[in-house]
Amino acid sequence: TKGSLNQTQSKAASADIRVLGLWDFDARGTRLTDEIVRQTDTHIVIRRNGANQLRRYEKTGADTYRAENGATVRFVSSTRGIWISPDGQTVYQLRKR
Repeated sequence: TKGSLNQTQSKAASADIRVLGLWDFDARGTRLTDEIVRQTDTHIVIRRNGANQLRRYEKTGADTYRAENGATVRFVSSTRGIWISPDGQTVYQLRKR
């Protein structure tokens, strides 16, 4: 029924992967680390390890977030994710530390 479908969708939406913490990725031969410092029902906030600049990514779907510049982060598990550049040409594998 329509009512049970809505319940299933809201349960799925509230069961987001918890992503706070340090995430490593290799960019052109250099290992970099981003820290996800905040996660809410609507967005995540990422800080490059060792820097002060905060980048906010708005939630666009289940475990998927998009920055104002068009970059996307998608998490496939609590230890794995991908970052996709705004033009879709660059993809980095993220690994939870």
